[in-house]
Amino acid sequence: MPKPVAESPDRDLGLQQRAHHVGLGAENEDAAAAAVLEDAAALARSRGALTTAAELSDAARRLTPIGLEEERRRRTLLAADLAFRMGESDRARALLRELLQGSRAGPPRARALNLLGTIEEFEGDRRVAAQLFESALADCADDDALRAEVEFGLADVRFVMRTDLEAAARHARDAVAMAKRGSDRTGEVTALAEQSLVDAVLGRPEWRTALDRALALENEADQIPLVASPTFVLAVNLGWADELDGAAALFMSLREEALERAEESALPWILAHLGMTEAYAGRWEQATEAADEAFARAAQAGQEPQRAYGLAVRALVRACRGQLDDARVDAEAARAVARERGVMIAEILSTSALALVELSVGNPAEAHALLGPLGERLEQGGVREPGSARFLADDVEALIGIGRLDEAETLLERLEQRAGRLDRVSALAAAARCRGLLAAARGDLDGARESLERALAEHERVPLPLERGRTVLAFGMTRRRAKQRRAARESLEEALASFEELGARSWAERAQAELDRVSGRRASTGGLTASELQIARLAVQGRSNKEIAAAVFLTPKTVETKLSRIYAKVGVHSRTELAHRLTQSPPAPKL
Repeated sequence: MPKPVAESPDRDLGLQQRAHHVGLGAENEDAAAAAVLEDAAALARSRGALTTAAELSDAARRLTPIGLEEERRRRTLLAADLAFRMGESDRARALLRELLQGSRAGPPRARALNLLGTIEEFEGDRRVAAQLFESALADCADDDALRAEVEFGLADVRFVMRTDLEAAARHARDAVAMAKRGSDRTGEVTALAEQSLVDAVLGRPEWRTALDRALALENEADQIPLVASPTFVLAVNLGWADELDGAAALFMSLREEALERAEESALPWILAHLGMTEAYAGRWEQATEAADEAFARAAQAGQEPQRAYGLAVRALVRACRGQLDDARVDAEAARAVARERGVMIAEILSTSALALVELSVGNPAEAHALLGPLGERLEQGGVREPGSARFLADDVEALIGIGRLDEAETLLERLEQRAGRLDRVSALAAAARCRGLLAAARGDLDGARESLERALAEHERVPLPLERGRTVLAFGMTRRRAKQRRAARESLEEALASFEELGARSWAERAQAELDRVSGRRASTGGLTASELQIARLAVQGRSNKEIAAAVFLTPKTVETKLSRIYAKVGVHSRTELAHRLTQSPPAPKL
């Protein structure tokens, strides 16, 4: 596609006005008029006037005489690109199918395949997108600028799928080199931004160097699609680095810019990222609002990957709030689409939400069954940035909960090493909490206290209210076990207050249950204490004595003794009878 010649704003306006006049006045095919319209459409596109550009490009196609096939292909590609950016993807696909029908190998075909791959990445199956980009690469010939675009696409699709990130990094660097060689400043800027994104998820601090270069050159480039811009990449990377307020501000700015530009295709992606950022910051109302808007806009535009992403963000917020049934429904729906279409970020969030639900209700085995395979896939893909896989600490906690302490230690050491190298505060705090839980599970209450104190110190550096509340809760549980009743009560009351302020219902219930254990309050079923009731519930879920012991920080022998006492109190002789009795008479704490 030809680039507009740099002109003064007055001349730019004059060219567009002349083109409008020509387009409105011409009825028959006219090569000269079509050329004027094409130049004006490209100029309007570079200025972000997408609606005007689309009108002009359509007129240019209409007036192109039969026989000028190269011109018609070029103008059709421009029209398809504009249609996609304005959210009219069905029309864009139809135009591209027209271009590809009977096309020969070579750069024109590669351009059409590249754009089709971009659309597929946004709205279809990322695996199909990767195949389209590979086909396009084979047709680039010696067109360096075009090859840079396709290498960018390959880097990005591998990034979003989190598969072979080292290959993604090579594609990004090749894109930078090709764009430079082809004197394509716009391609160079987008490729540098992509290189930064991939380097960041690989855990390479040098991502800032590439991004600073992209930001410095951005003013020399044509207008870049917002989700490929250095500003968008900066927002993503800041979110991973725990600079959540800065990331949220950038995403909100990008949303406003997308609305001003009428860049409809970018809005769901921007909004879903904004929702995820607000969710981690504990601003759940704002997170839900952004996720709902992302879901609605993606559904309207037919963007299934972004619809799944918005749904996954909402699932995560609902899991945090203790809206467990709703969280499960959203998460399962998002996870199904994510797996079908290769939308890894939606799979990460939806699986994290499901696991958080299980941890909230005391089911660590189910949580690990969800998180263990996901963690292995990301490890194999090359993910090394803890901020892009925040669920890892939950998997450590789940492993501790089911008594697989050596496996928990191995995963925890990996998390600690990467978090320490990058000074990733959220991961350091979560890892220190897990270190405390692990020490407590091994009977080292002094070591547990030291680790939990370190976790609380890390929490002071970054405000993550739910995570801090979970650490305070763990501290209270450890103090209770160490028979520090007053200190335990203080920690548990603090945790309860923070959960109630956040609206984290399930976590508040857990904190209240722990407070009841400290206070010695009794449940209504058979006069069971809160501690006995927790053990009874775990037992009827099918947990072994060893698994129950790990979950409640007791020895298996103590659990066996307590179960015998529970059977006597309730008047049963087996777990099956216990389950029936609990179902018949739902427990409610006495006040």
